[in-house]
Amino acid sequence: YDVNSSIKSAMVTGIFSEALAQETYDADLAGLYWSLSASSSGIHISCSGYSDRLPDLALKLLQDFYLVGQKEENKGNGVASFFKQSYFDSVKDRLVRNFRTYFQSRRADAHAMYYRDMLLSSRDEGLDVSLGVTESTTLESLKEHHRVILENNESEIECLFTGNVSKEQAQEFFSKAASIHQSATQESKIDPSGDETLDAWTPGTLERRLVPGKDVDIHFASQNPDEENGAVLVTYQSRIPGFKGDTISSPASLKRSATMRLLCHMLREPLFDELRTKQQLGYVVSSYYDIGFSSRQDGDEDSSVDSGITTAGPWTTPVEFIVVNVLSKAQDPASVALRIDEFMESFKETLEHMPESEIRHHADALSQKLLKPIQKLGSEANVHFGKIRRYGPEILADGGRDVDLPWESSKSLARAIQSLERVDLMDVWNRVVADNNERSRVTSCVYGKKFPLPESFQGLGSVSTMRRSTVVNNFGDLINLRAQLQQYTGKMPELSKQARGVPEFLSKLRFSKTAWGVAGAALIGAGFLGLSISKKQPKQSGAS
Repeated sequence: YDVNSSIKSAMVTGIFSEALAQETYDADLAGLYWSLSASSSGIHISCSGYSDRLPDLALKLLQDFYLVGQKEENKGNGVASFFKQSYFDSVKDRLVRNFRTYFQSRRADAHAMYYRDMLLSSRDEGLDVSLGVTESTTLESLKEHHRVILENNESEIECLFTGNVSKEQAQEFFSKAASIHQSATQESKIDPSGDETLDAWTPGTLERRLVPGKDVDIHFASQNPDEENGAVLVTYQSRIPGFKGDTISSPASLKRSATMRLLCHMLREPLFDELRTKQQLGYVVSSYYDIGFSSRQDGDEDSSVDSGITTAGPWTTPVEFIVVNVLSKAQDPASVALRIDEFMESFKETLEHMPESEIRHHADALSQKLLKPIQKLGSEANVHFGKIRRYGPEILADGGRDVDLPWESSKSLARAIQSLERVDLMDVWNRVVADNNERSRVTSCVYGKKFPLPESFQGLGSVSTMRRSTVVNNFGDLINLRAQLQQYTGKMPELSKQARGVPEFLSKLRFSKTAWGVAGAALIGAGFLGLSISKKQPKQSGAS
């Protein structure tokens, strides 16, 4: 990860979006919509709408981004570069203001999430560093960055085309999109194989594994001068990787994912009723199931106990969480955290004595929710594209078939939820929440004007036993602690290889750098188009 590349990629996509807004205005009126963004997964173009002209719009956007840019030969044909000073100034000003006012314009619970994510999933060094990079960026440096993005001959294109189109039409579109991509990269003067400064860049997000049995308590003062509320965000991380699909996950992962989801479904109303309605603890009181994804970095030699695969390339591990969020000015955050701890202790007894009929009611309700069809085509496309990009390399790299992708994972989860018993709920609750020696927990507290951060801070107490914890109350220590955490991979030391029941063909899979980047071609059917440009490139000038 390089913050310079990340900021420049965001600015390039922002400038392109502003430059094409007027030109595509008529398409917008006709119900065709598009967006261009940069993320850890690459440059992403999405188009949606109900028109047979949707492929034309997508190809025009792709061609403009690739072939117009700053190329001199296009200027003679009356095609102007989208790198104009006015667009650059607008995008830069907006980004600078966003960094400068991030804390001042957001609530305390947003701050708590920022610090939590800075520890678990962020790669940057904080808003001050990002602001400095943005302020120092010039228009000429963005032009050079755009050139490096497009001319890297190791970049690859992935596409999903879904809706009311035929397989032949989808494949024809992919062929045209790939041709545009190839015409830009074939002129590349960048040779990654001969440049020692190049560092393989792997698309994907990151999650870090908390140390079991050692809670992390984060405490910061709100930087919003008008914020009276404090906030507490308590996050419990599951030690077992989340469920991906029947062919690439163990039965233990399926059972753990089903149990985590059901526990969160059962927890929501009692927690709100106790802390919000009865104790009137906070303005916002909520609990929810959350999931992140951790993509193995290219070149990591590691054995996944979950899938039985030893890989030399990246693949994605789901990471599951139980999250409790309280925004309050009734008590200071440390006291709020203690109240949350007390409730979580008492909920264990609730589970022990809950009638069987109530457990079945929760299981039925959650199963029906998971099986409910997705109503919007765009949402459905995002779900499918996400599965292709996350799990396609693991399955397709060495002989797997597209039918082995986890298209029906929600059905598997629904069946698993229906089969859960009280003993399963109690076991996971103890392991993830109640057992101080086994759980992986981070508590992020932000203090508002009503209850300021104490000058001498001693950390949180516990209602059960005194526990070991790491207390962090300055940003430097947070970054240092982050550096000590390992990436969350598919390792599951609790399970033996013999107990996993891994399919034979998966146990033989190995990944190469080339295989991982294979395009997820448009296979089916003209409502939604998604294009991603993934790349490996230099740290100092690559896109993020």
